[in-house]
Amino acid sequence: MKFKNLLLLVIIFFPVSVFCQSSRHLIYSAIYVIPSDTINTVYFTYKIPYNRFIFVKNINGYKADYRITLEVFTLNGKHVTRQIQRNEIFTENFENTNSNSIFKQNFIKFQLQEGKYKVYPIFNDLNINKEIYLKPDTVNIRKKNVSDILPPIVVNAGKVDCRKNSFIALTNFSNFIPFSEKEYNLIIPFIDTTVNLINYKIINDGDTLFNQNITNSFIAALKFQKCGKNLILKFGSKQRPTRNFIIENFSHLLKEGKATIYLTDLNNLKIIRKFSVYIKWINKPISLRNPEQAIKYLSIIGKGSTVDRLLSGSSKRYLMHLNEYWKKFDPTPKTEFNPLMEEFYDRIDYAMKHFFTLGGKNGATTDRGKIFIQFGKPIKIERYSNNYGQIVEEWFYNKPKRKFDFIDKDGTGN
Repeated sequence: MKFKNLLLLVIIFFPVSVFCQSSRHLIYSAIYVIPSDTINTVYFTYKIPYNRFIFVKNINGYKADYRITLEVFTLNGKHVTRQIQRNEIFTENFENTNSNSIFKQNFIKFQLQEGKYKVYPIFNDLNINKEIYLKPDTVNIRKKNVSDILPPIVVNAGKVDCRKNSFIALTNFSNFIPFSEKEYNLIIPFIDTTVNLINYKIINDGDTLFNQNITNSFIAALKFQKCGKNLILKFGSKQRPTRNFIIENFSHLLKEGKATIYLTDLNNLKIIRKFSVYIKWINKPISLRNPEQAIKYLSIIGKGSTVDRLLSGSSKRYLMHLNEYWKKFDPTPKTEFNPLMEEFYDRIDYAMKHFFTLGGKNGATTDRGKIFIQFGKPIKIERYSNNYGQIVEEWFYNKPKRKFDFIDKDGTGN
């Protein structure tokens, strides 16, 4: 959701393409083990933003070429298997190559017997022949007991179409629940398919948000499949069926950080499993990661007294004060995520990146940066030199109808 005229903070504003600095994650990845009565299927899933690739221009557009290698060892150092996947990416749009919101995702599937393993992923950008060793994962595969419960799988709330059918899509952000205005669900597979009465309780930031029964479940042997740009859940025949409980309509109330889920078997009123899940703001604006600096940026659209008031008291409360300030202008007050707040700091990131001066001045504090932050991207920009040889930019807006003139008097880009 996009909003306009942050100067007034109440008027809806035009959509604006914002090119933020990238997330600190190079690759979002996770490992899922799907049980079987004989040998277990392991899925290494990954999701990579386009701005992490080096694209090379060719006659058709822009091309990236990469390879993912998995080296699997036992804990005593014995090499078990090597899995290699190579892929190419094509795009006709140069702006896509810098995007942190367009992703390449896929999975590598292999099989392991019971035991403990270390999986070492290696990412190789083949356009520059650069290898990056990613954080290894430990995989513990043991014989499943009927009472076992597999870790939750984070999925999108809505289904995606694939070959004239609808499927559940994997969210695929390292099994984080994205902090977002979108809704996400959890699928919790139970080995015991006869279980049908489960209560769940979710505690987040010290508050009990839910304490109710799970009403939706299905029995199936799960497997992953790629369909277009999505990874989907399909039902297999070789894997062991599980009863898969779905927790839904909850993620919009979660705050960033950790949440704990307690599962209770209603047949014996006993807590049978506790999970920790993590809520992460994917592509959180860089300018919002330091609460003190984020508060200071409010001077662009408000009074200095507001900034002073929010910065009074302990620095440990800065983030709380900042969230309380933006909550007053939240267009979606029934959710924890505030899209207006995100838009403001996305614009600051854009201004910092595109309007910084040769003298090193922060682009968000330049005249062009301030106007961009307040009004968004202009519908038209005209650029020319005046009679004094100075660069002039004219920015045009329709709603409200305005024009801004910027003169680079010193030749520094300000």
